[in-house]
This record gives sequence, structure tokens and C-alpha cells, in this order.
Amino acid sequence: MTIKKILFAILGSLGLVLLLALTIILFSSVTRLHEATTAKQSNQITDLTLSSAWAWAQERGLTNLELNAPRPASPTALARIRSLRAKADGDFRRALALMPKRGLRADPVQHIGFESAFVHLEVSRARVDQDLGLPVEQRDPALRRDWFPSISAVIERSQMFALHYTSQALIATSTISKESIARRNLSLMSEYAGRERGLMGAIPPHLKDRAGSPGALAKG
Repeated sequence: MTIKKILFAILGSLGLVLLLALTIILFSSVTRLHEATTAKQSNQITDLTLSSAWAWAQERGLTNLELNAPRPASPTALARIRSLRAKADGDFRRALALMPKRGLRADPVQHIGFESAFVHLEVSRARVDQDLGLPVEQRDPALRRDWFPSISAVIERSQMFALHYTSQALIATSTISKESIARRNLSLMSEYAGRERGLMGAIPPHLKDRAGSPGALAKG
């Protein structure tokens, strides 16, 4: 074999190695682009579901406060409650509409669980609307007990439902995905803090007045 043929063989081998390397780089780039696009789309759904959960939590707290207030709710409070309902319901329904377009698979069990909880919430809302126009002594005590867990169930179900979808798009190496996980965890922390605030808001005023020292409420 001549030197010329040897050089051509070496150059040919180097060319094949270079072509293979470029193919691997191209494939890796396309894969990463797809992952980033999917994670970004999932993040849009995360934004809407977290926004809806936050609005439901505000509705829960404000409604709980008004149900335990001595006087009928003011027009301003009623308007705020209606606004929170519209935002929460609307954001979650928009998230639901986006999910199939992102190629994410549905979970029928989670869907049924959410819809069942939401139907119960709608019934509770109708009762709330009636009772908020009355003074506290004329309101249904059972509604005050039922309201908080009924809307909390919707928040829980909605987040479990959304988590099933968005987890399909989470890639461990994606910065957006890691941010989504962190935001979910922070949302959970906020949810439990919101429950604490809401439950404290439901404590009757005469007990709040006596809560001057640790353990006072337990003694009352």
C-alpha cells in the first residue's frame, strides 16, 4: 500500500469519526430542544393550576371568615368572593383545555375524583350564597363545618390531577422542570399555611378575646 493510499484511508476514517460526532451532537441537540419545549409547555399548565389553587385558597379563607362574622357579608366581600371563584374555576378549566394539546395522557380516576369534589363545592357555594345574606345566628352551623373541607378537597384533587399531567413532562436535567417541582412544593407549603389561617379565622370572637396566653383556647 502506498503512502498516498494510507493518507486517504486515515483521512477517510477521520471523516467518518467527524460525521459520527456531528450526528451525535445533532441528535442530542434535537432531544434537548424537545425536552425544553415539553417542559416549557408543562410550565404553562403549572402556572394555571397553581393560580387556580391560590384563588380557591383565598376564596376558602374569605368565605370562612364571612361565615363566622356576626353580620351579613358586605357587597364588597361578596363581589370579592365571586371574583375569586371566577378566577380559580377559569384558570383550572384553561389548564384542562391545554393538557390534551400538549400530548399528555389523562388519568380517568383523578379526573373523576376532581369533578366529584367540584360538584360538592358547587352545592356548598349555593348554600354559602344564601347564608352570607343572614346574620350569624340564622346561618346553618353544618355549612360552616362543611365549607372548609369541601373546598380543600377541590384544591387537593386539582393539584393531584395536575401533578399527574405535568410529571409526564418533567425531565431531571431540565431547569424549568426543577423549577416546576420547587414551585409545587412551595404551593403545598402555602396550602397548609392557608388552612391554618382559615381555621384560625373560624374561631369564635369570644374565644379569640380569651387567647391571651398559651393554652387559653384549649382551656376555653
